[in-house]
Amino acid sequence: RALGRVAEVLATGANDVWVVKDEGGAEVLVPAVAHAVAGVDLASCRVTVVAEALEYGGPPGGGAAPTG
Repeated sequence: RALGRVAEVLATGANDVWVVKDEGGAEVLVPAVAHAVAGVDLASCRVTVVAEALEYGGPPGGGAAPTG
């Protein structure tokens, strides 16, 4: 399921963190690291993230969740 759109990139020093916002303005923080980002498709503007790596535990059902 779609989590939202990348609204901001936070440079933390160790790694970037993507701030993803849904249509209601709720935020999910996605660490931009290999174990959290399963894939990036620039042509379709889609990032697939690993649910277990998300701050809130991921979408129902686990697994990877697309953003954007």
